[in-house]
Amino acid sequence: MRKTLEPRARGKALMQGLNLSGLVGPYVLYDVDLTRSNLTRSNLAGSRFVRCTFTRADLSFSDLRGAIFHSCRFRGTKFVDADLRGAEFHACDFDGCNFTVARGVP
Repeated sequence: MRKTLEPRARGKALMQGLNLSGLVGPYVLYDVDLTRSNLTRSNLAGSRFVRCTFTRADLSFSDLRGAIFHSCRFRGTKFVDADLRGAEFHACDFDGCNFTVARGVP
């Protein structure tokens, strides 16, 4: 069962700097700002993210297999040892990301 988070008000839902380590999805997220959030060891396989911001977030050791990302920003994001196999990235920004030993790198 997918969980959906979509802001009802105009603008992004702010979830900046949160410790969400070990989060288990799948989720459908629209316009969510996860800047500097800790998402290490999360299972987000099969999730969908639209216009989300992951600037300087940490997705290390996370399972992102089959996740779909549309127009997301990943500036300076860590994907160390993350599993990205089968993930789709459409119009995303990966400036300065760390993909050390990640699998399925876009």
